[in-house]
Formats: sequence, C-alpha cells, structure tokens
Amino acid sequence: MRRAWKLIVLGVLAYVAFLAASVPAGLALSPLQQQLPVEFAGIDGTFWNGRARSVAWDGQALGGLEWRLHPAGLITGSLPADVRLSGPLVNGEGRVAAGLGGSLEARETRLRVSPALVQQLGALPVEIGGDFFLRLETLHLAEGVLPTVTGEVIWREARLTAPFAATLGDYRLALETRENGIHGTITDQGGPFRTSGNLLVRPDGQYQLTLRLVPDANTPADLRDGLKFLGRPDARGAVTLRQQGRLSGLLGSR
Repeated sequence: MRRAWKLIVLGVLAYVAFLAASVPAGLALSPLQQQLPVEFAGIDGTFWNGRARSVAWDGQALGGLEWRLHPAGLITGSLPADVRLSGPLVNGEGRVAAGLGGSLEARETRLRVSPALVQQLGALPVEIGGDFFLRLETLHLAEGVLPTVTGEVIWREARLTAPFAATLGDYRLALETRENGIHGTITDQGGPFRTSGNLLVRPDGQYQLTLRLVPDANTPADLRDGLKFLGRPDARGAVTLRQQGRLSGLLGSR
C-alpha cells in the first residue's frame, strides 16, 4: 500500500509539472508578485524556464533576469531555481528558492554590484568607484524579518572620486546575522592605509559604520594629506570615520 501511495504522489507531481511546463511565465508569476519583495516586467518564456526584461527591488531596477526552476523541490515545500541577473547595476548568478509565505533563500550566490548602487543604498558622504563583489553563502529573506546572511563583500580597486580622487586598494567586509542585527567586519586586502572597521545593520534598517584609516611609511603624501577631508587626523595621522543612516527596503516591506 505504501508503495502504491508513493507512485500516486509521484504521478500527480509529474502531471502538475507537465502542466506547469506549458504555462506562460507571466501568468504563473502574477500571483507571486503580491508576496515577493520584487517586481518583474517584460516576462517571457514558461514558468519553469523563463526570463524577465527587468526586475526591481524596492523600486530600484536591477537588470534582466533568467531562471530555470527545479520541480523536485516542490516535495519539500519550496521552489528552487538557478538564476542569472544581468544589468548595469547588478550582474551575477546563484541558486534561490521561494518558500511558503513569500520567503526567499539564496545559496552560493555571486554578484558584481555597481558602486553607483552602493552609493545610493548607503547614502554615503563621499563618491566612490571600483568594483564590488558580493559572495553569499546563505541568505534568507522574509516579510518583516531581518535578513539572515552569511557572506562577504569584496571592494576591488577601491577609489574615491570626491571630495578628492584617491586609489585605495582592496577591502573585505565579512557579514553575518546575529541577534541584534547584521554585523560586518572590515579589513584591508592591501592598499595605502591600514584599515579596520565595523558595520551594524539593525532590524529597522538603520545602520552604523565605523572605519579607521591609518597611514604608514608607504602611504603617498597626497593621500595622507587627503585624509583631512574625511575627518580630523590624530597624532598618528589616522582618521576615524563614523557614518549612520538607513538602508532602504531592508525588510522587504512593500
């Protein structure tokens, strides 16, 4: 009897998968858009293998999206998919899964993020350049809940473009979620300053950033002098930056 029930369940799932394979992606995603913290436009293809000309998060267009769903995940109550995002602000790929209640999970996701988007999200007091690489080992998003994240951000060929121009090297921000928020630890990966810092993003989206830049004997004179535009240097010529603000759309509210 147990074997018979297994065969029946597998048969029903196979039939549902067959039907869904021919359902247009736009028709299938229409009810999901009311639950997910993202918006799609220009949807084409099928539910299992489709694309969207544009996907937006909290009103910010990120680029085009392609996906290939894995129906076997329906057995566990989730819908995993391999996705690829291509746009001027974000570019990369990973494995995501939509769960019950509109939750989203991502694993082994690699994204290249434009400094313009980082500038906009963080409302930074300086203008920046370079390349940001986001590597997510795990990410869980749900309505009204602080994201759970483990991963890192690498800022390569970092530079300031205002209030003065400066090449700053490479930096790493390690991320993990704790009880009171998302914590980040900042270290330099080689550059003109010895750098250390901490980031805290609270559940309400408010963030606090502390960053200390310490020049040494190899720091170019123009960069050492330029630190005074960022803050008051101490006796060692080091500057400590403190920035706070709010990250828009952190909790995925719509």
